[in-house]
Parts: sequence; C-alpha cells; structure tokens
Amino acid sequence: MAAEPATIRGRDAATSGRARGGPRRQALSQSRDNGAAPTSDGAADGSKEYYVHENMQLRAAVQKYQALMNQTLLPLLRTVQPLVLDDAFVRGEIRRAKRLLDALDLRLRASLPSRQLHGWSCVTHTQSDAVAYDIQKRFQHVSLDVISNHIWHVYQDSAAYVQLGDLLLDHEVLRTIGDNVLVLRISTWLTSLQQAIPMYLVLYREVSSTSYTLYVATLRPDLTPSAHTFAFLGVASPDGYVSSCKGAYSLIAGSVVDADSILEQMIFSHCRFEALLKSSFKDLRLCDR
Repeated sequence: MAAEPATIRGRDAATSGRARGGPRRQALSQSRDNGAAPTSDGAADGSKEYYVHENMQLRAAVQKYQALMNQTLLPLLRTVQPLVLDDAFVRGEIRRAKRLLDALDLRLRASLPSRQLHGWSCVTHTQSDAVAYDIQKRFQHVSLDVISNHIWHVYQDSAAYVQLGDLLLDHEVLRTIGDNVLVLRISTWLTSLQQAIPMYLVLYREVSSTSYTLYVATLRPDLTPSAHTFAFLGVASPDGYVSSCKGAYSLIAGSVVDADSILEQMIFSHCRFEALLKSSFKDLRLCDR
C-alpha cells in the first residue's frame, strides 16, 4: 500500500512539472531556489544555452551603445584635464596666443589683395606651414561697449554659442579667472576626419575705451596646442566701430581642407553674430558700410 501513493505522487509531480514548463525549467527553478547548480546534464545544457544567448544579446547592446557614446556624448563626459585648473598653465596659453597674433597684421602688406565675402573684407596669406587670415567690417550706430560685452556674453551662453557655427556641437564653461579669462570645453565637427572632436578654449580679453581684443587659444584633449589660434578685435570710430577677426591655422598640425573650412566658419559665425546682436537689441540700429 505504501508504493501506490508514491507512484501517484510521482505522476502528479510529473504532471505538475509539465504544467510549469517541463522538467528542464523545473530543474533550473530548483537550482536557483537552492543556490546550487542543476543536477541533471540536460538542465545544465539548457542553462548554458540560455545564458550564452542572453550574454550575446547584452554584449551586442553594449557595443552599440558604446559606439554611439564615442561619437557624441563621451568627449564631454571625460574627466577634465587637471592642468586646465592650473592658473599658471592657462596664463601660459594666453601668452602663446598673444605672441602669435600680435605679430600678425596682414593689412600692412600691400601685396595681399582683399576680397569681399558676405559683406566682409577678407585677406588671406598661405605659406608652407600655415594659413593666416584677417576679416574686417565697419559698422555704424553701435557702440564698442555693446559689441565687446555681447561677444563675451555669447561665449558664456551655450545656447547662443552653438548658433555661431554649424560645426559647433557642444559647449561648456569650465572656469573663469577674474573678469577677463574664460576656459571652455567644446565639441566641433572636423571636416577632414568626418567626426566630432573635443577641444578646450582659453579666452582672454583686453578692453579699453577705444578698443577691445579677445584672444582665443585652442587646445586638443591632451592640452597640446590645436591648429587654430585667433582673436576678435574692435576699434571705436566717430560713428560706430570697426570689427575684425584675425587668425592663423597651422598646416603642420592640421590640413588645408580644415583651414578652408575654418575660414568659411569664421565668416559664417560673424554673420550669425550680427543676427544674434540684432535680435538681442531690438532698438539697435546696426548698419554696415
């Protein structure tokens, strides 16, 4: 009589096991409940197949997400280079930019022709190791203070800054030193590589009652100098001011393709800045001549 209940219980257990998904799933469930590995070879094989399949799916998802991060967000999520927080390093980059740009004056060379690009007078000079440029435009009915203060504001406003160029992707103010030094981290599209690259910008401004100069030193992620160094300049005139921008692009550190793209972007950003200026100051009469 003792054997019959055992047989019945065995049939009931088997039926119950099939109802819950069969012996293999039941074995996996028991092994998880007991904290032990499956005891049968069939259950072990099933467990291995299941986890291998899950791992393959997870790995594919992680690789896809990592590729997306490398192209877009990762450059801005990396830790800030410690030297960027060193005042001495920042001021050294300012001196480097000033030495290069203060000695650059293409307008004094009578042999260099000027051409008009979207209302801006443009002079360029190409050598074996660098391309230099100077763009200039005269404006009436606007004060030097308005322009210089608005340029400084735009470089601290991410929403406004990324509108200055269609190759600008991201912008972040890392720190300020006093009233006249900014350190930024940006991401921009590099035409020759067809990919986004991060870089640091060190900005320094000099302002007087009759002129202003804003120097911009650009650095790679490892803080070595980037190919492009430039400055914005303004000089007051009796009826307005003269706005200009001059810069140098190293062909040792960069390419001719990127140098041409940079010049186009500088012209574009100045035209866009005019539009931002007019939208910010509705009653401003901004006339060029």
